[in-house]
Amino acid sequence: MTSFTHHKEKGPQKHSGAISLGTHLTAGMVGCSLTGYYIDKKRGGGYAWTLVGMFIGLLYGAYEVWKVVKQIERSENDTHDKNG
Repeated sequence: MTSFTHHKEKGPQKHSGAISLGTHLTAGMVGCSLTGYYIDKKRGGGYAWTLVGMFIGLLYGAYEVWKVVKQIERSENDTHDKNG
């Protein structure tokens, strides 16, 4: 099995941070929106819970993106400390 960890500038690792950001934001939005939609359908219509779900999903997605950005910054700082 080939590891790409020693080639930080090439291959799949180069874009893994951006992919992770998009995945976390999308998963939060879709998951919470679908939950809100399900509640609306069970309660007999309307869109209030769908909108609440979208808002909660946005907050959750933003929090997950913040965590990933902090992790990327930490790994870049560790790399700079080791090299410089």
